[in-house]
Amino acid sequence: MVGIPSLASNYLRAFPPWLADEYPKARRICVLRSAKGSFARQVGRGIQESAQESGHSVELVPFEAPFHNDDAALSVLVQTRAEAIVLAGSFLDELAIMQTRPCWPTTVCAVAAVGAGIAGFASRLGRMAEGVLGPSQWEPGVSSPTTVGPTSDWFLNSFQKQFGAMPDYVAAGSFATGLIVSECIRQAASLDGETLRRVASQLNCNSLYGRFRIDPQSGKQLGHRVLLIRWQNGTKTLLSTRQWITSESQFTQNMGSVAPIKSRVLHQNGVSNIVTARPLFYAVENRSPVVDKSPYHSLILKKANRKRTVATWSDSFS
Repeated sequence: MVGIPSLASNYLRAFPPWLADEYPKARRICVLRSAKGSFARQVGRGIQESAQESGHSVELVPFEAPFHNDDAALSVLVQTRAEAIVLAGSFLDELAIMQTRPCWPTTVCAVAAVGAGIAGFASRLGRMAEGVLGPSQWEPGVSSPTTVGPTSDWFLNSFQKQFGAMPDYVAAGSFATGLIVSECIRQAASLDGETLRRVASQLNCNSLYGRFRIDPQSGKQLGHRVLLIRWQNGTKTLLSTRQWITSESQFTQNMGSVAPIKSRVLHQNGVSNIVTARPLFYAVENRSPVVDKSPYHSLILKKANRKRTVATWSDSFS
């Protein structure tokens, strides 16, 4: 198993330090999270760990999905005297809770939601999305020195030309997975699963998606960073998170000998197992360890936009 994107626990780890900078008097964070699965629990864990350093108190409040009890949510916000709210659930559950925003206590000065990182969040909520923060694995305006595959501009232009829409970070992550698989095949000159996994454990590179470097034993992603965005006037604005990003060594403390920094795990929840990646990437299907970059990138691009590919990108690594 090989992790490409970030751990759920790092999705909104930057939120407490951002809150301390923007609203220094706000001390109480209420995390409304889904009681189902591990994803939302891990988002809450990351916020709680970050808040220990920023000096915020965190109330973790699970809710049963699908969300349908407006009164219960509003009651929790009043009882906890929440000054900042974080939503971690399914996209539809987060939208439903956001619909209650006009009734929230006046103590609330900031809100973040996992789903706010994608364009559909604001298109569905309109003005109620104003000011909401969210995590993003990739944004078009962010570039890094690319050592594997094409540039971010190439991906953006090609995606728009082929599909007539702006790609979000889910599509970029799916595309980057194909790039990493192809790079492992290129270096290994083999399609043997164990050989590819060994190459992946030694790989330290940058794609348009950002840095790739995994823990050799667990396969969890150590290199990739989550971005923090905010909706302003209907536009997704990238915040300057440099001063809020915790160092990698700080991320790993109190988390055991294997650093669970950033990634996802197979069983349909987000990590690519190279052996089982065959339906997703043409280079593996065609059994060709030699990749001609331009046509291959176009083929991966087509796969990156398929719903069945996007469906594998839910987070579960703890």
